[in-house]
Amino acid sequence: MVLPEQFFAVAAHDRSRSGYVDYRSWSSRVGADAGETGGGVVGRKSRREILGAVIVALSVSACGSVGNQEPYYEESERTVGEQCTRTRDFFADGLGAKDAEIRWADYDSSRAIGMSALCVVWGDAMTRRGATTVWALWKGETARAHVSEDPLYRPLDGYGHDVWLKRELSGTHFAVVVGRWQGDLTVDTGGPFAAGRPLEMSEELERQSVEFLIELTDYVGK
Repeated sequence: MVLPEQFFAVAAHDRSRSGYVDYRSWSSRVGADAGETGGGVVGRKSRREILGAVIVALSVSACGSVGNQEPYYEESERTVGEQCTRTRDFFADGLGAKDAEIRWADYDSSRAIGMSALCVVWGDAMTRRGATTVWALWKGETARAHVSEDPLYRPLDGYGHDVWLKRELSGTHFAVVVGRWQGDLTVDTGGPFAAGRPLEMSEELERQSVEFLIELTDYVGK
């Protein structure tokens, strides 16, 4: 069964591993929220209210919808392996990081992406090259909060989709929204990238990065 977002505690991404979003800790979140009321009658009442809300939420069908209403979110049947392979190939062929590789031991490559998945690309000497993340957007959500609430992400025009760019010393971050899916791409440009040299993110590489991310996000959402 699927619960609305407010009933889940989203685990932080572990950038050194597969890092997909984990919603299994929602029950501890509910218990903690109830306990914060101070216990006693108020605490028991809050627990009853929360549990009542959870019971209502459990009426949501496995596809994330209630009756004929629009689903809360979509799920992708594409696999983590497909996402990671496409990401690695872009870093190797599009960005010139010929040593790009995926630590396949960190992933269940046959796992369906579902609501979200993270894929990290590594190079020689255990140096991270970058990563992609794909997210299903919640009903009514126009972009994930880490993009929509960060003023350093600036919009880019001319791509036919909502696109944002954020530059930092450590790397360049892209985000796109295609349908009800958001794709994120981080290219680590703060250190040696290819052939021992840092990557200079030119306008052409910026365009290629956006186009790759749009294609990946569209593929995951189909």
